[in-house]
Amino acid sequence: MPVSGLFRMRTEYAQTSHAIPSRRASLGCNSGAVLATEERRVDRYVAEGAVGRVARFYRCAAESCTEAAIPVHYKHTVFAFLTCFIFASHLPERLAPGHFDYIGHSHQVFHVCGIVGTHFQLEAITMDMAGRHGRLLPVTTLLPSSLQTLGSMGIGAAGSLAVIALCSTALRFIPEPLQREKLHGH
Repeated sequence: MPVSGLFRMRTEYAQTSHAIPSRRASLGCNSGAVLATEERRVDRYVAEGAVGRVARFYRCAAESCTEAAIPVHYKHTVFAFLTCFIFASHLPERLAPGHFDYIGHSHQVFHVCGIVGTHFQLEAITMDMAGRHGRLLPVTTLLPSSLQTLGSMGIGAAGSLAVIALCSTALRFIPEPLQREKLHGH
């Protein structure tokens, strides 16, 4: 692969890897603090799932989908959709109210599916990195320095703190909810 192609791939990866956490943070801010409705939270999980798969779908379209990690990516996708479905439907307690108050509540099942999905995601990423290591990091390429690594971490931390500050500032302008007594005239 020519050097320009390798540089383009690294640049696209860097842009995607920095965009995903910032988008997730902004989605979390919008849905949790400002728009705290059930529908917005479901939209957030769907958007996170779509954003997390953009790079994989791009590689399938640009190259081929015959890599060994593809079945693991499918498992991750299934668990991501299952997580969103369980979160939105409140199963199984909707089918048998009172029977799943302590064990088997949808929130618990939601977290278990999310953890298993994250396991498959990390496994797929590890397989992708191992399979593409030779093409993405030739022997002649120098590794990033400590200063470059710490600089990237600092930029990421600063971006996260900026999102937290923005969300915290937005909370000041949200009116307090009315008390029940004020609503009912008591």
